[in-house]
Amino acid sequence: MKIILLLYCTAFSILLPLTGIAQNIRHARGSSQLRIENNMTRVQALEKAEDQAIINAIENSFGTYISQEGNTVVADGKVSYNIIGLTKVKGEWIRTTKSDAKDDIRPIPGSKETETWITFTIEGDAREIRSLANLEVKTLRCPQIECETVDFLCLQYFYMYFKSPVDGYLSIYSDEQDGITRRLLPYLSQGSQSTVKVRGDESYIFFSTDKKLNKFNCIVDPIKLFTDQSVEFNTIYAVFSPNDYVKSFLSEAVPQPDKKSYLPKSLPTKKFQEWLSDSQANSPEFQVKRIKISIAKND
Repeated sequence: MKIILLLYCTAFSILLPLTGIAQNIRHARGSSQLRIENNMTRVQALEKAEDQAIINAIENSFGTYISQEGNTVVADGKVSYNIIGLTKVKGEWIRTTKSDAKDDIRPIPGSKETETWITFTIEGDAREIRSLANLEVKTLRCPQIECETVDFLCLQYFYMYFKSPVDGYLSIYSDEQDGITRRLLPYLSQGSQSTVKVRGDESYIFFSTDKKLNKFNCIVDPIKLFTDQSVEFNTIYAVFSPNDYVKSFLSEAVPQPDKKSYLPKSLPTKKFQEWLSDSQANSPEFQVKRIKISIAKND
């Protein structure tokens, strides 16, 4: 899947230092077992099995989260839990140091057919959640919050809604299946800025050219989604911290043959994940919201 920027902007540079220190990081181990359903690809099954193994590892280290509305939200719009695969847990996963997935072909009782199960084991570093800003992040098919979706069509425009209870700094990335992660925000016109500053309790809709929605003094990059496969999956990352932080090194935007669009600045997914892990380890307030989206080819 390719993210296409439809406008190119001039650049200027602002670079600010990372702040924060690592706290209470533990080595954690977990595992999961998952049956591959007929409507799942192997990639989807592996991602889900990995999420479940991470949840198990966090629960092994920090206990089980008990959902009681009276004690989940604390002062200043903060929450005392993290969400992984729609499950609330008491910790955040910092980095994976070792993982393994094994297939097990099992007979279906009362049938001549078989089914495939994945056993996923994982080790890595995790930290207990104290309190984090309760962020609202939504992917949209139109520049209105009512257009929330995770299912897109090829050549459809992409927008994102964001709101935080506190002031802070934000960047947005798109991780593609080809091992490349592309930075969508800051916009190209904001040059080498690592983040954009957002205000607490203020709603933002990004990637719209509507001047009423553009709260930054720059040219906005409209985004159009593209795939040459029947369906492709992508992960959108909203990266936020109350303190400014420094991005990883990025390759320059790549102009396309039509000379009217660009592929965004990018870096290898492995380098992006290393940067995320290091940033989370260095600052307990640095947090990442992940949204998996699909892009389907038009019939």
